[in-house]
Amino acid sequence: MGGYTMGLRDHIMEETRFDLDFWLKALSELGYDMRLEELDVGTLVEKKVFPRSLGDNLRVEGVRRFLSTDYVEGALILVSGSLTKSSATRVARSWKRMRLLRPLLIFSDGEQSVITTVPGPGSEGEARVFNLSERLYHTDVEVLESMRFDPDPERYKERYDREFLPYEKVRNEFFRGYRELYARIEEAVRPVFRTAGIEAESSAYAQRFLGRLMFIYFIQKKGWINSDKRYIDSVRDISELNLLFYEGFNRKDSPLGVPYLNGSLFDREEYMDRLEGALERVLEPLFFQAREFFNRYNFTVDESSPMDIDVSLDPSMIGTVFENMLPENQRGAKGTYYTPPAETAFIIRRALSAYLGLKDRVIEDAGGKRFVDGLTAYLEELADKKSERDVRELREKLLSLRILDPAVGSGGFLVAAMEEIVDILKEADATVGFKTDVEMYKERILPNLIGFDIEKEAVEIARLRLWLSLVIAKKEPEALPNLDLNIVETEDSLQKGQYKLDIYVDREVKNMLDEIQDLREKYVRTHTTQEKREIKSRFDELAGKLERKTGSQQRLIEIYSVKPDIVVMNPPYIRQEELDQSRKQYYSSVYSLDKKSDIYVYFILRGLELLSEGGALAAITSDKWLETSYGVSFQEKVKPHLLAVYGQRKRSFGADVNTVISVYSKRKLDEPVSFTYLESFASERVVRHVSLPRSTLRPGKWFYLKAPEVFTQKILPKLTHRLGDFAEIKRGFTTGANEFFYMKDVSHLFEADRLADPEKFERWGVKARTSKELEEQGLIYIENEGGGRFVLERASVRPIIRSIKDYVKPHISVTPSTLCLYVDNLVGSPFTEKYIRHGEAMEVEVGRG
Repeated sequence: MGGYTMGLRDHIMEETRFDLDFWLKALSELGYDMRLEELDVGTLVEKKVFPRSLGDNLRVEGVRRFLSTDYVEGALILVSGSLTKSSATRVARSWKRMRLLRPLLIFSDGEQSVITTVPGPGSEGEARVFNLSERLYHTDVEVLESMRFDPDPERYKERYDREFLPYEKVRNEFFRGYRELYARIEEAVRPVFRTAGIEAESSAYAQRFLGRLMFIYFIQKKGWINSDKRYIDSVRDISELNLLFYEGFNRKDSPLGVPYLNGSLFDREEYMDRLEGALERVLEPLFFQAREFFNRYNFTVDESSPMDIDVSLDPSMIGTVFENMLPENQRGAKGTYYTPPAETAFIIRRALSAYLGLKDRVIEDAGGKRFVDGLTAYLEELADKKSERDVRELREKLLSLRILDPAVGSGGFLVAAMEEIVDILKEADATVGFKTDVEMYKERILPNLIGFDIEKEAVEIARLRLWLSLVIAKKEPEALPNLDLNIVETEDSLQKGQYKLDIYVDREVKNMLDEIQDLREKYVRTHTTQEKREIKSRFDELAGKLERKTGSQQRLIEIYSVKPDIVVMNPPYIRQEELDQSRKQYYSSVYSLDKKSDIYVYFILRGLELLSEGGALAAITSDKWLETSYGVSFQEKVKPHLLAVYGQRKRSFGADVNTVISVYSKRKLDEPVSFTYLESFASERVVRHVSLPRSTLRPGKWFYLKAPEVFTQKILPKLTHRLGDFAEIKRGFTTGANEFFYMKDVSHLFEADRLADPEKFERWGVKARTSKELEEQGLIYIENEGGGRFVLERASVRPIIRSIKDYVKPHISVTPSTLCLYVDNLVGSPFTEKYIRHGEAMEVEVGRG
């Protein structure tokens, strides 16, 4: 596009230079007064608003302020050199910390731009970042319009925090469309696979088709396909697309002029010789629909860090595919939930810190208690020492780590582990002036990443994410590694063999396991079809022999993976009531735990069992094991290995449970066990912390994350016995009617409900028309736990603490929000009497605790 003219939507899909001229006109269209004020760069550096070194050969050429309110400051920052999202967010956090204003910073190198914000009151936490390059996409315009100016400073601040750069909106819209595409494709190809007698392949093929297509969008953005960043638009039909998949990316001598990528992503399926024609016929219109959908989005290959929320479609966002692809009914059964990037990074760092023997600490300063990351402290030590030897030792340790995720899902933990290790080594290299070779580091790390999952679609996505993570680091196209033996589909990660593989007793077993490891490492980097087939055949032969030796009929983790140094995971969230009886019986027997144990505790024991000596494990799970009866048997087993438990005020992801992160070590421990309650896993602020001697930590109610300090410091040391030591405590009779007795006040909804259905309230005899009139008549509008809404006499209900975990905060006094039906007599309470008659008609099951 030559000169930019007014009207953002008029320029969608046109080539655009995102330079100063573009921003003067675009921001003016968004309502900003574009009388620019020059800020002195030297002064900003002196005041530490800009770091002295931005890295990436980036230099600030000028700063133009276009907005200054009581809360938000906006500036155009003109740069030269290599503009990256990580550099932009570093400046944004520093800007907010030093100038005490929310920054709206727009970086431009004359061709592309990066926009960044840091929502909320502090400079900690997540920064939002958005990249614009080459052209303006449909979703780019929607993101820019979220930044529209508002003359009301308070309202503008609130919109800045809640609406600017709407990551969730872009992500959710993309995955709704993606899921609909997947459903249409799977429905179209299913009859073809059914006719061939392999109907089960339809879902995996649909996922692989979309994954391959999306992969093309990322690599064309790097200019690797005939230097054409819109190459996909020139593909004429599905037949030509399949030619690209199978004869282009998968052949060294491809006549199509595309890079040889291999890596099993583009391996031709065995059934394609007989089904290709039929599949192409049903997929032809769907390919054009998919291309039209993907063309709406801005794909970027500059993957953001875990603390940066990218509004563009970057590879890290692909991690939410699996979470969104599973239907709600399957999510409950399979227990799959997505872990946010900041939490994933926290888990990875805790595991790395534990493996390296570093100490995560809690200190107290003027701002209160603060969490000190052991890795961060160690990198600061390296910066002071400037020891090349220490940096080389750290590099070798981290690049040699074997990392396992036994519930790999979309691969987020393995990708995060690779990225986190690279980021740590970047910082370490910088302390002594070493040049960081990101591409080489990732190539060394990847063969040591192992993942298992019961979902074929999850395995497909996990491989795709790892491939994309490698592609980002590469300057030139190279063949991708084969991940078939690294990311593996299994029937059950918790399954054990009947007999243990003992390498110390059985020399044949040791030799076979050693050969399997060698074959897997060789297979990762093999790119000829014949050699891959031979290695795979030998691998399967050895795996079969070892499975027979263990008495197992399925893929065991021990066979596929040498003992890992680190295990990281978000194990399935499946309650014991939802497990089928045979699995429940098997797990309880093999792992010697209470039959009421939820499935995640078995995963932790399995991970500890698989770890190498000195290894570390970190997992995010429900917090139920800290305080439930089944937790006691689990606590007894993990207590010798438990290092720390972390909680946060902010609830994690989509799982409807409270979560904690627990960290373990497979070495002899004598240090205290730490319980730390953080503001969030993305924050240094500590709400509560207690460190208990291991010898005094008795299995039972481990409520230390939420108990007030007055309890842990003053009362707990005096408690030497439990009431259960002196008397048998039973629960008594249960009514089975909690839905009837427990309720909440929804009087604020009374007027809306009455207007929606006035006849219902007339039948009840309710005269009140507003919530105020309701209160004046001594009535209350409630919603019981069954979801039913009723009018009762206010005197018939009492506040009650439904669950202590819902109400205990940093202070002791609380006002419960749950109400309970409590009636002495029904005289003068006609509404309550009607409610009780309703309850008496309910079917309930009375039980004994």
